Amino acid sequence: MTLFTLEGLLGSLKNGSGWRSACIYSKQQAYLDWLHTQRGDTSAGAPDGSDRLKHQPEMRAQRAPGNTCLSALSSGGYGTKPEGDQL
Repeated sequence: MTLFTLEGLLGSLKNGSGWRSACIYSKQQAYLDWLHTQRGDTSAGAPDGSDRLKHQPEMRAQRAPGNTCLSALSSGGYGTKPEGDQL
């Protein structure tokens, strides 16, 4: 999951404007990618030569994540916005 966090952060750096929103969105998408690897979901298909983590066979090993983590991501991974936070 740490590698997917890094992938999300690096993905957000590619977008110069609105970095904060891009960072949140990129990490959310990376965590949902991770969730698919834990469920063994191969429906997305792995294009040849893809460097995305979700396409790497090694990332499909089940890591025994906790139920809270799985249920939060299964609900869409939106989380909550801290009070007073302006996005």
